[in-house]
Amino acid sequence: MTILQYASESQKSFFEKLPNNQFILCKLVNDGTNPKPKKLPCDRQGNPINAHDKNNHLPLETAREYVSLSKGNLLLGFVLTEDDPFCVVDIDGQRDASTGISTDLANELCKNFQGAGMEISISGTGYHIFCTYKKELFGDRVNKFNNGACEFYCDKRFIVMGFEQMGDPSLDCTEALMQLVPFRNNQTDDIQLLESGPCEEWNGPVDDEELVNKLINSNGSAAAKFGCKSTPAQIWNADLQSLAKHFPSNGDARPCDWSA
Repeated sequence: MTILQYASESQKSFFEKLPNNQFILCKLVNDGTNPKPKKLPCDRQGNPINAHDKNNHLPLETAREYVSLSKGNLLLGFVLTEDDPFCVVDIDGQRDASTGISTDLANELCKNFQGAGMEISISGTGYHIFCTYKKELFGDRVNKFNNGACEFYCDKRFIVMGFEQMGDPSLDCTEALMQLVPFRNNQTDDIQLLESGPCEEWNGPVDDEELVNKLINSNGSAAAKFGCKSTPAQIWNADLQSLAKHFPSNGDARPCDWSA
């Protein structure tokens, strides 16, 4: 394995304080559904992977070497899991990529998290703040706030690493986070309606017809395979014989319970 040099000692120190075996490879894809390129987790060949399957995670230096060998086709990603104390505050659209000038919001947040791990996002238009926290205190907090300019990532998310990393990502910033991240007022606080296209985490097909065909051609659950439940195709095609068997009516004239 080739040992790659870091751009600075502060960048090296930053990465050394993150869990070593939670890195993945990513690529940017323009699929026409969003003005921003989609970030997809992938293997060395560019094939989509599940970022949250630990079998796909790589040691830091292995991932860095693969990124280097790809000559710009692959990017480094870091995965937040339920088992680690790390989190990320994503500050989006608060930095001018051409001038490097930050908004007052970005400057204030970076000041409030002084000493924590920080980097410029891959787009150059925002920042990522890396830190640790007491996870049990944040179950009732929102994930997106400040009119969408800030997101709080705590687990089951992957971050495409940017550049100019510095600070200590292992610094406990529980108090600063409690001041920053709002409480959840109701169950729909974090729901964002998409105008079109899949969410950022999706790495499957985006064509509706292809998705429907995959659903219809799937076997469904083990129970469906043995005839104990309706298959996806039987449900989609409204197979009355199957539906009447597995979703019997409530005694009215209908062949099955449509409310199911």
